[in-house]
Amino acid sequence: MASEIAKGCNYLESIGRTHRDLSARNIIFVAKNLVVKISDGGAYRDKYRADYYNGMPIRWMSPESIIDGRFSAKSDVYSFSTTFWEILTYCKSRPHYQLSDQSLLTLIVNTSNGADDVPPLVLGRPLHCPKEIYDLMVECWQTNENQRPPFHEIGLFLQRKNLGYQKPGPDH
Repeated sequence: MASEIAKGCNYLESIGRTHRDLSARNIIFVAKNLVVKISDGGAYRDKYRADYYNGMPIRWMSPESIIDGRFSAKSDVYSFSTTFWEILTYCKSRPHYQLSDQSLLTLIVNTSNGADDVPPLVLGRPLHCPKEIYDLMVECWQTNENQRPPFHEIGLFLQRKNLGYQKPGPDH
């Protein structure tokens, strides 16, 4: 699933678009043929109202998007990693669930002073998540957006991890 999401985000990047609200609630998964589609309807459903703080999905947003209002493919990379974390935890809890929205915002502002050596604010490693996958996620959560990998590299990494995997045919 994450590989398909990365491909979709790579496409958005190639046409100069950013998503700005990448999250599991905005992923459509068609189980019959394992097709993954990126959508943008989560904000309009009452079910997800608590995921937004003043209209912003702060738990998925990069520091530069929260602090400066800057969105780019690199801010989508940050959100992609949080979405990947959601998938690996079976969407059982919200990112940074132990923090209130205000506490999370304060932490982001206090740890994002622009220095390259600021450790990223990361989510815990999901159970059964291989170390190399979690390392990719941490790389995507870097505070400095220039230290995050581009989607084409994420896609290639995940494709290598999926070598040998075959999607079921239309009969399944």
